[in-house]
Amino acid sequence: MTLWEQLESSPDTQQSSNTKKVLVIAPTLLCYSACHFCHYDKVLCAINLGVWAVCVIAKSEGMNGVRLWGINRTIGIDDDLRKCK
Repeated sequence: MTLWEQLESSPDTQQSSNTKKVLVIAPTLLCYSACHFCHYDKVLCAINLGVWAVCVIAKSEGMNGVRLWGINRTIGIDDDLRKCK
């Protein structure tokens, strides 16, 4: 499991809640500051917002357990059962 999936599956303690908040707020602040320091150039802001969207969407509940292009795949655990037959 990824770090985010481990935080989601752990009991909801104050420490895990604070960690999840920091891991969502940090990319948001970085995106905002990058857009601000590039003087809101449309191309650079679009790139920053795209990267920010990927970071935030990856943390959504619907992405838990999803492995895109085999990244973070565990051999033997995440194998598709249809391919084993």
